[in-house]
Amino acid sequence: AALAAWNFSGSSGPSMAAGQAPRTPEVTTLVVAAATVPLIEELPGRTAAYRSAQVRPQVSGIVIKRLFTEGSDVTEGQHLYQLDDAQYAVAMQSAGASREQALATEHAARRKLERYRELIGTRSISQQDFDDAEIALEQATAAVAVAEAAVATARLNLNRAKVYAPIAGRIGQSLVTEGALVTANQTQPLTVITQLDPIYVDIQQSSTDNQRLRERVRQQARVSVSIQTSAAIGAYDGTGELQFSNMTVDESTGAVQLRALFPNADHRLLPG
Repeated sequence: AALAAWNFSGSSGPSMAAGQAPRTPEVTTLVVAAATVPLIEELPGRTAAYRSAQVRPQVSGIVIKRLFTEGSDVTEGQHLYQLDDAQYAVAMQSAGASREQALATEHAARRKLERYRELIGTRSISQQDFDDAEIALEQATAAVAVAEAAVATARLNLNRAKVYAPIAGRIGQSLVTEGALVTANQTQPLTVITQLDPIYVDIQQSSTDNQRLRERVRQQARVSVSIQTSAAIGAYDGTGELQFSNMTVDESTGAVQLRALFPNADHRLLPG
């Protein structure tokens, strides 16, 4: 025991053997430096579509063609459905004929006013006749404007017989088939388009923890978010960014919703 104490202290005592050098103690040093320690919060989340659009007809008609493959990717403005447009084509022709008639009436009223303008100088016509000619031209010009609006409406309805994709994304099941009668602004959509890249992840956090998180990241411009998936799904390597924190607290749960945005080019993450 005396020998062990002597070795620990490293001191020379009367029991040291003659001529033996004293033992040098070993010292371990650590360099202390400032470093950024990441704050990690683990919270449950659920994916949500970045954008989702329900496709509905804007005019009534019979579906005569479906021009897409269910479950495929579509582009914005892609032609999806074709409705029977015969009645809208006829309405377009009728509106065009009414416009031509209004233009002819305006032309005649303008020519008449020009003649009356020459005659009023020689007092060959009364002032009342000249005023009536001016009013007739104004009415004819207004009728042309009404006819132009009718043509624009007919052209719009004719174009709306073609149903286009409002956004780009993955299109789902078609809820109507060829031969189905659809009506303008009906409740049931024809199909739904979902944009999967990027994708949102909605996160629930208690209001108390959220307040602490807001204080810690107040001076931080960007907050990174990662996803931990189950072993069956496989690891997800993408890194998202916190978009916003809701300013209201759910009264039933006492939680605040956070939303993060993630890249999803391979469509591995699905809404829900």
